[in-house]
Amino acid sequence: MITSLCLSLCLAAGAGRAEPVGRVTNGSFEEVGPLGVPLDWSAVLGDVANRAEVCEEARTGRYSLRLLRAVDKGEVGFNRAWTANNGQQAKML
Repeated sequence: MITSLCLSLCLAAGAGRAEPVGRVTNGSFEEVGPLGVPLDWSAVLGDVANRAEVCEEARTGRYSLRLLRAVDKGEVGFNRAWTANNGQQAKML
């Protein structure tokens, strides 16, 4: 009885939650710019041998992100694109 009451209260509490504010824009890389880079993102390539590219091998959605790092050629990754004082800091969340 107590277990079912706790479960019911937990489900009721979760049902009233609103969507989070400030979700990451283009988090699934579906919007790609003219240079092939996902909008609102920028590549971090420690060396010209490293690559970051959008590909169509996705688990869900249309695209995924492929990061290719050459052996011992620095870091490779993706960060949120951001310009200081542009009023769009919410895109960083």
